[in-house]
Amino acid sequence: MITSKEANGLLLKSIPKITTSENGIEDAMVAFATYTRQSAQDCDISRIKKCMSVAHELYANGDDELKTLIERVYIPALKQAINRNCAEARLLQIYIPVGLYQLYVMQGFSRD
Repeated sequence: MITSKEANGLLLKSIPKITTSENGIEDAMVAFATYTRQSAQDCDISRIKKCMSVAHELYANGDDELKTLIERVYIPALKQAINRNCAEARLLQIYIPVGLYQLYVMQGFSRD
């Protein structure tokens, strides 16, 4: 099981281009969501796949605190990008793992 404290290190190891701070995993999750959105804007499929793979791993193997952060920080941060009618949104919709997309739908974002 990945703890929220371990997730910060995992994010830095998996995606070195994101910047995290000592403010904790919540800030790291915001930076991760920003990086994911930027990857979609750049139409960088390999980065999108990597981001979605890491997000899925964190959610599938994370402790309750980490799962809550993904539900309350990462998924909502993707909301605006996914709901747009553009290439960025399509790429995020294509590559978001089923479990994370289900969270997105359960939170009511698909009806916006």
